[in-house]
Amino acid sequence: MSVIPNFVYPFKKLTKEKEYLESLKLEAKGNYLFNKFGFWHGGIHFAGKTLSKVQPSDGIRAIADGELVAFRLNNEYEQNDDDKNAKTKEDREKGFYSTNFFLLKHKLVYPKTNELTFFSLYMHTAKKSEYDFNTHKMKKKDTIRSIEKYIDASIGKIKELEKDTKLTLGTLNEYGRYQILQINGENTTGVCTVDKSSVIPIEDALKLKTININTTTSKKIQFPSTSIKIKAGEIIGLVGENNINHGINREVLHLEVFASDIKKISSFIQTAKINYRDNKAENKPKPTQIKIEEEKTLYKTLCECSLKSGANIREGYSNSSSKYENKTSRKGTKLEVDLSQIQEVDGYSRVLITKIDEKEVTNYTVVTSVLENKKTIFNEIEEKSIKQTIALSDIKEEKDSSNERYLLYEKDVNKYIKYKDCEEIHPITFDWANLIDESSEDDISIFSNLHKYLFP
Repeated sequence: MSVIPNFVYPFKKLTKEKEYLESLKLEAKGNYLFNKFGFWHGGIHFAGKTLSKVQPSDGIRAIADGELVAFRLNNEYEQNDDDKNAKTKEDREKGFYSTNFFLLKHKLVYPKTNELTFFSLYMHTAKKSEYDFNTHKMKKKDTIRSIEKYIDASIGKIKELEKDTKLTLGTLNEYGRYQILQINGENTTGVCTVDKSSVIPIEDALKLKTININTTTSKKIQFPSTSIKIKAGEIIGLVGENNINHGINREVLHLEVFASDIKKISSFIQTAKINYRDNKAENKPKPTQIKIEEEKTLYKTLCECSLKSGANIREGYSNSSSKYENKTSRKGTKLEVDLSQIQEVDGYSRVLITKIDEKEVTNYTVVTSVLENKKTIFNEIEEKSIKQTIALSDIKEEKDSSNERYLLYEKDVNKYIKYKDCEEIHPITFDWANLIDESSEDDISIFSNLHKYLFP
């Protein structure tokens, strides 16, 4: 069985590749493959102007279906030694940085015997005190009770909570009452409950699976004792601080994706590409992009039709110009028209005619309201395609009378290409990636040519 996880971008506000590329242009320090000092940097940074584009307060999202395998969570940020020993209060408040992180493990299986394990790492995440674990609020004023006395409404009363009081809730018991863990962010003393009819979920709650109010903080790496499954798009955590050069409140997310063995990656890609290309099954993963090669034939759409009533066929688009020969304007006259050449003239839509009774004509038009028996055809044009990759979601598709599929090659222009002349692309084939290793001959090899790009 194939396992192809869902993939999303790490922040909810931006949803397209182009938006992220434009945003990352603004990042001055944490770039992939090298940082500004010329040294290897295995991920990308969201900080400063880049971070402001993505609305980080909404949380960091898991980029793919996976499993939380390790994390670090501290109560407070670390601090640079120079800042700890500073003489002034202002200087002592500088230099905070986060060593917190979340590590997710993901799996690709395609086809069923071809497997690749990879990881996504989210570094410099927030300290625990910055998380709001409130999940519900009181929708009305009501009494909360001790867990031992919740059956009898007349006893066990602890106190009343006002409407909109924020709560962190635990399990729901068999009597329809939630255990209360926190009230307005403060831990409860003893064990108390609230009726489920008295609370409503907080819509913007992070609903974290990675941590909760009971998660132990530690400078050591923690490994979940039970499997924590994470779906693509679920919130992992919040962005934390990583202050360089004694800066203050510099929020940063370092995000990287990696696998352990480039040979395994190469083998997986090769097998996946061959199988995806040759797979003709109906349950084949749907492509996300279409690759168009150079020098492929392009077409324009025309419409074969006939007149459903007598009509004036005129030169040009003007209604006042002389008409064509009267014998061609009778009902049933066969026409070929270019539907991309329609103009509104004096309240009428007039379309350009390319053929009348299979005879080519130039600069004649007819009103669209008299056309019937329409059939789309595709005529070859002299222009050829250039190499490009287009998102499938951005492509318009048409079919001719024989059910041949054509894709709109250029937006808002009547140019099409045959679907069979294109290549279907899915992320599983890794067509979007270049692999560089110690044997690479290209000019950007990070191994054999690294010295060109490093400062002395």
